[in-house]
Amino acid sequence: MEYRFKQDIHIAQIPALTAEQTQRLQQTWWTEDDFVELFSASPDGFTTAYFLLEQLKKQQLLEVRLADATHELRLPAHYADFRFPEPLELPDRVRLSRWAYLRSSTEDLSERNTLRPYLWLRSSKSLLCYRFEAEVLPHLFAPTEALTVFEWQVRFLLLQEGVLLSAEAPQEEAGAWEFHDRLFYAESTDGTTLSPTGVRFELQGSAPSLYKEPMVDEARCIALPEVALSEERSFAEVLHGRRTDRHFSEAALPLPLLSTFLRESMQVQQEVSSGLSKEDRVSLRPSPSGGARHALECYLRIDRVEGLAPGLYHYLPQQHALEPIPFGEKAWKTTARLCYPLRTKSDFPPQVCCFYAVRLRRISWKYTGIAYRLALPDLGCLLQTQQLVATSLGMKSCIFGAVEGEAFAKAFGTDVEQEPFIGELIIGI
Repeated sequence: MEYRFKQDIHIAQIPALTAEQTQRLQQTWWTEDDFVELFSASPDGFTTAYFLLEQLKKQQLLEVRLADATHELRLPAHYADFRFPEPLELPDRVRLSRWAYLRSSTEDLSERNTLRPYLWLRSSKSLLCYRFEAEVLPHLFAPTEALTVFEWQVRFLLLQEGVLLSAEAPQEEAGAWEFHDRLFYAESTDGTTLSPTGVRFELQGSAPSLYKEPMVDEARCIALPEVALSEERSFAEVLHGRRTDRHFSEAALPLPLLSTFLRESMQVQQEVSSGLSKEDRVSLRPSPSGGARHALECYLRIDRVEGLAPGLYHYLPQQHALEPIPFGEKAWKTTARLCYPLRTKSDFPPQVCCFYAVRLRRISWKYTGIAYRLALPDLGCLLQTQQLVATSLGMKSCIFGAVEGEAFAKAFGTDVEQEPFIGELIIGI
């Protein structure tokens, strides 16, 4: 095995080593023998070197790789202590596990700072990933006698983790998981990627704006009235009184109720600096959000609200206002289908349908690799907050989990790649 200090952490100068030696340990790959040699001038250098190396391994401060003269395989940090058994015993023929997949990528992984093609081999079952140069791939499935020592070692590791299986092994049981579900879980969970926290704080490029750019002229925006939330019901009564209800009346929803519903669940209460960069700011709101990124956007289809024309709208949380979105007959029919055709069990459609999309860049700028993962808990928190607010106002509400991203994007004029639709709530009286 070869090691080097992780690139995204600060390594203070190690006692008995010069600043130049410490820097070299972070910039180049080295073996255990290389590390011990640096302490050779000290009387107890051997003991000191191995004690320090063990501490670095335990704290997972080292990058780990298996390499020969031309290829390398990157390994998760906990492989720092791994030793190959002797002799290595391998099946002659192997196949990929049903939980594994291959993905090509270009990563800057060499100390010479050149771009080389790499291939990722990922197992969602064992929750580990490996990346190695693409030329290694044809040899993964070659007969055992054709393998080099390096290829033997690679195959042994992948067999041990269940990424590869003997060609004679029975097909694995799926259990409760589907492949895409386990893959999503594995890719977005702490400790399951080459980064031990499951996230990379890259902060690349300019920080995304705190709010979405207006979709229409600001003069067309509709300011919502300020109405105090009634405190007639205790929090316990509201909490225990919350129920899903999708039986709506023909009446129009009073505008003050809609205004209070949006204000008490989504309106910006305060803006502060995130501390990540000079231009990056975050907002504080009634519903929690990971890292206070608040990337959710609320779009509304309004059927029957006093004082508002039926149509499509976008909520502006910083202004507590609605901006009307231009739409045609097709968009109106599409949103009707998304809202309520056979799902409300009511003679009348809901007064308001709320659609939620997420500005992924707002999250991924800070939490690279788990943006969508974080958007889902954010949505759950917001929907619970809104259902409780609706209950306190005497309104009915129902959450829908089925989403049609492409249809939503076309109806509201959004970019499904940058702002995917992830949830829906219908409200009314």
